[in-house]
Amino acid sequence: MVGKLSLSDSLELQLSPGWVDEYCRGLIRSTATAEKRLVALDALQTFISAAAGPALLRDKTLEQIKTSITAYIEVARAALMDEAITRLSIALQQHDVARIAGVFTELSRSGFWDVLRRTMEGMEAAQWQEAARWSLAWLEQTKRRGEEASPYPDTLDFAAAGIDIAEYTSMVDLCKFVATH
Repeated sequence: MVGKLSLSDSLELQLSPGWVDEYCRGLIRSTATAEKRLVALDALQTFISAAAGPALLRDKTLEQIKTSITAYIEVARAALMDEAITRLSIALQQHDVARIAGVFTELSRSGFWDVLRRTMEGMEAAQWQEAARWSLAWLEQTKRRGEEASPYPDTLDFAAAGIDIAEYTSMVDLCKFVATH
């Protein structure tokens, strides 16, 4: 039988900036992807901030710990963006809508646009123009398929046309980006 805890039961943790730094380094080494690193580091930062409570908000040691974790988060975030740029560049060159949607769904909209911008900057102009032409053509063809499958005018029937919503949404965003750049 599991014991019951009362609100007065507590566990006291002692953390030092050095221990947290070493823990974060180990976390970086033991996680397979930048996305998993970012999630784990964010969870650690959230836990420490919540567990510390209001009495320690201005504590110098807590600030050092939070600053250290934030630095690791920024490194993980940059690595995640670099991975996304590489994947998106390959997906655009291979006309792989599913991979584009994968990048789109793991990022915020502004993150996706940042990755698009950085991907565009890293591609030769002719490569980018080909990707832009292809994406616009894909979107037009897909819209047409959705409209033809729909019993209602000016409405897309995604299910009947076999259109994946994430793929469609990612390509709409890609085409909006293309139109403004």
